[in-house]
Amino acid sequence: MYITKIIYEEKEKLFKLVFDDDSSILINENTLIKCNIYKDKEIDKKELNEIIEENKVYEATEKALKFLKKLRTKKEISVHLKEDGLDFEIINRVLKYLEEFNYIDDHQYASSFISDKLRINRYGPEKIKYLLLNKGVSSEIINLSLEEVEDDLIKENFLKDAEIKYNKVSSTKNAYEKTVKYLLSKGYSLDYVMKNIGEVIK
Repeated sequence: MYITKIIYEEKEKLFKLVFDDDSSILINENTLIKCNIYKDKEIDKKELNEIIEENKVYEATEKALKFLKKLRTKKEISVHLKEDGLDFEIINRVLKYLEEFNYIDDHQYASSFISDKLRINRYGPEKIKYLLLNKGVSSEIINLSLEEVEDDLIKENFLKDAEIKYNKVSSTKNAYEKTVKYLLSKGYSLDYVMKNIGEVIK
C-alpha cells in the first residue's frame, strides 16, 4: 500500500497517515521521523505493524516519563503501563530506555526510600525491607542499600522509640511486653530488640 496523504491534526497534535485503500492511522512526530515516513512511500503489512508498534513504544515512554515526576521503581512503572493494556515486549522496551538514560534506578530509589523512612518515620530495617519488596525492589538491592546506612542512625531511632513507648506504658500492666511488641511493629527484628532493649529498660 501507498501513503497518499500526511495530515497534521492540530487538536491531537498527531500526524494522520492516509493510505491508498482509504484506511488511516494516527502517529506522533517522533515515529514519523524515526520510521522515515513520507508521502507516496510504499509500505507492506510488516512495515505498517512496525510503525504502529514504534508509535506505541513512544507513547508508552511519554506516559512513563510523566509518571516519573517522583522516583519510581521498575515494577511500579511496569504495573502503570500494564494498566493501559500494553504488551510485555513494548513495556520491556520502555523500561530498557528508562534504565539506559537513568530515569529509573532501583538502587537509587531504595537509598532515597530508606533515608526517608529512617529519618522521617523512624521505621526499622525489617519494615523497610517489606515495603521495598512490595514495590518490586530485589532483596539484593535492598540489602546493599541498607548496608550503606550508618548503624548509629538505626540504633538512635530504636532507643528513642523504645524510650518514648516505655515511658508511655510504664505504669500499666505488661509494660515490657507492650514495648517489645511496639518495637517489632516498627520493623525491628526480635533479635535486635532483645539485644538492645536493655539500654532503655533496666
